[in-house]
Amino acid sequence: MADSAYIALNSLEESQELFHKAFNASPGLFAISNLNTGEHYAVSERWLTTFGYERQEVIGRTSLELGLWVDPDDRTRLVDEVRATGRVKDFPSRFYAKNSKIHDFLISAESVRIDGQSRLLIVAHDVTELNRARRQLEMANENLATQIKERTAQLMQEIEERRWTEEELKRALANAEASNEAKSEF
Repeated sequence: MADSAYIALNSLEESQELFHKAFNASPGLFAISNLNTGEHYAVSERWLTTFGYERQEVIGRTSLELGLWVDPDDRTRLVDEVRATGRVKDFPSRFYAKNSKIHDFLISAESVRIDGQSRLLIVAHDVTELNRARRQLEMANENLATQIKERTAQLMQEIEERRWTEEELKRALANAEASNEAKSEF
């Protein structure tokens, strides 16, 4: 019996260590907060690095107190959806870092129980650079479409001018031939 308790305890410790490593090694930003009050319970190293905070500045404080949400109503919508469905996937939102830089995120969140309390487990992926590249591509496409439209208009004008020139040449040729025939008849 003692061996099975030791194995279970060892397995629990290994699971906790694995969770801790995954929590801090992931490229995603992890945060665990109180579902009801919003107070941060834990944040990953990537979260701290991205937002520019020290852990002691964050733990026990809410994202609203820290002024993270560009649109604070996003948190309300996120929490409401988690309460209604138990989870959220790819929720787009924008956040301020400590240096006031704005980051775009896709957030997945789920309600979990830790220490007998309802917690909000958030995994966020920073898509700021992806969105910037997408906007640049859209602008380049719009610019290219404008250039194509302008060049097409120029080519159409050139074609029209060539048609007119060809018709003038045909008329001049017809007049010259008529003059030649009149000369020959004379």
